[in-house]
Amino acid sequence: MDKLTDERYKRAQNTTDPEELEKLAVDIDGMVRGEVAKNPNTPEFVLEKLAEDWRTPDGYGVSGSSSRSEVAQNECAPISMLEKFAVEDDEMLRAAVAKNPNTPVSLMEKLLDDKDEYVRKQLARNIKTPASLLEKMAKDENDGVCEAAKENPNFTV
Repeated sequence: MDKLTDERYKRAQNTTDPEELEKLAVDIDGMVRGEVAKNPNTPEFVLEKLAEDWRTPDGYGVSGSSSRSEVAQNECAPISMLEKFAVEDDEMLRAAVAKNPNTPVSLMEKLLDDKDEYVRKQLARNIKTPASLLEKMAKDENDGVCEAAKENPNFTV
């Protein structure tokens, strides 16, 4: 990473200025955009723009997909956005929703039955997953999911 990109990256991580975050959200560097997506001070309308950031500038590929995952992990992401991401084909995006501590329990209940064990494991690691769901996850067919559920501080025997 060159010095200028590094400076923008650090600003994207640390700024609380909504206007600066809006400018950095269209940075040419995907890592800078990703940091904007994770910043809890990023305005909702900027998160919405970043949620659409999944194609490379030429329209092919998915180099910006991390911005979407990082929006899904942002604790300030709107619930409507998390609901949309939770049903997409991209398991990494669903896992990011499962990991978000502000994911509503109703959405966690849906992710509990996700076909991908990585998604379920991220849900088991979420510090806000209620004990009732962790009890079910402790009986999951995948040992990694069971173990993650039992290691969660909310798990009760």
